[in-house]
Amino acid sequence: MARTFIRRGLIAAAICSAQAAATAPHVLSPDQMRVAAAQILRSGDTGLARLFAEALLKRDAKDTQARLILAKAEAIDGDTSAAMAAARRAHRDATDDEGKYYSARQVAHLLHKDGKHTRAGWWLRRSYQFAPDDAAATRSQRDFRLVKSANPLNVKLDFSTSPSSNVNNGSSADTIEIFGLPFELSPDAQSLSGWATTLGVKADYRFDNGIVAGVSLETTDKRLSSEAKAAAPDAKGSDYDTALLAFRLGKSFDLAEGKLYGEVSVGQSWFGGSELSHYAKLSANWQRSLDQRTKIGFGATVEHSVSDRAGAATSTTYGVTADWMRYMDTGALSFNSGLATTTADLDDSENTVLQLGARWSPKKEIMGGKASVYGKLEYRDFPTSAYDADGRQDAGVTIGAQLHLTQYDYMGF
Repeated sequence: MARTFIRRGLIAAAICSAQAAATAPHVLSPDQMRVAAAQILRSGDTGLARLFAEALLKRDAKDTQARLILAKAEAIDGDTSAAMAAARRAHRDATDDEGKYYSARQVAHLLHKDGKHTRAGWWLRRSYQFAPDDAAATRSQRDFRLVKSANPLNVKLDFSTSPSSNVNNGSSADTIEIFGLPFELSPDAQSLSGWATTLGVKADYRFDNGIVAGVSLETTDKRLSSEAKAAAPDAKGSDYDTALLAFRLGKSFDLAEGKLYGEVSVGQSWFGGSELSHYAKLSANWQRSLDQRTKIGFGATVEHSVSDRAGAATSTTYGVTADWMRYMDTGALSFNSGLATTTADLDDSENTVLQLGARWSPKKEIMGGKASVYGKLEYRDFPTSAYDADGRQDAGVTIGAQLHLTQYDYMGF
């Protein structure tokens, strides 16, 4: 009886305070009501906490803290729909980073609890964007990793743009020899400079039995420089655009020594806006940690391709790879290698390629970001060539650097 009387007295005082009647004493200020409502909610009395929140909202319909208390009370009572509506309204009404942060986290919590992990991850990214301090940002990052690990759907977006001295994969020379005789190459057969922009999206879904089904799409847009346009006026950057669409099925296997991942995929490629080829590929990759800082990996692939040009000519490529990575106090060092051979209906398409690469990623930030430098050597041998009785040998060197500016991001991206 005494507890009921005290509770009714608190409710009356709260409502009087919220409405700020001129003739009534201010038993509790709005700030005091918010603190009291939060404490009451933590004690488990959702009904009383809801009454406090509703009284505050009568005073100010855009009271973000009161709306969040109401959302949490509804969530505890099992009314997810009402809780979600209140949390979204709180985020919409919030005028400062703190209100945006906590309301976004509340929406994410409700979505995660309801099994909607992808949307929960998106709202956690939104909370990260409005984090009022580093500790709050770290909490959002931690919770995002937890949500991501529970999410069977994994989506990755990739974007890169860079200048290129050879967007069309042309020859660095202006002449070639065909059976010992020099022939001048047309301007568009020579290397043309420009800009290449690549956009990719990859989505994987993990089933309960461990099988992963995925789809990926990657497109590369080519733009010619003014110098290239002057050298080859009939050429257009879109003539060299590429695209690749692929579907995959894969599964991981935990072995006594390391982990094995197998995958089968099919895909279609385009070049210059026209279909280029379609393929089927089988691959297997094995990785093992030698110690806490070192890991190695080996892979093998078989790919069968059918050209959508050249009379539907076919080719089959067999390849193997080997990788080594070491994490050190000063950074990460990795080496990779690959060997592949291709047999084909067209003799001049048969070739063997050897690739060697290395990457160094220093631990210390450079210019406020995470940097890495890499290099790749490639040697390709064509035993048969339409232009040379001795076949053709191509060699290439790639050197590059990347800088991830960690201080610049949006929603964690």
